[in-house]
Amino acid sequence: MHLCFCSVAPERNRFRTYRIGEQGNLFGPPELVITWGRMGCRQSKRVERFESEQDLGRRKRELLSRRRRNGYVLLQAGAVEAGQ
Repeated sequence: MHLCFCSVAPERNRFRTYRIGEQGNLFGPPELVITWGRMGCRQSKRVERFESEQDLGRRKRELLSRRRRNGYVLLQAGAVEAGQ
């Protein structure tokens, strides 16, 4: 599952994207992959590891709330396709 957000305010020269995605593997802890940056530019990326799915869900809800407070709009929510 991934969530894509954007924040566009031309009067403030603000054109940003933010993406939150889950990543897991068979043997390791669940991971949250966060990418952000200016539209059309190279994106920054951070991977956070969690002890449990509940911890990951808590962090994802926290980030979602923070993005909405900061004026980001949800563009897309869905399953990540192979190759993305």
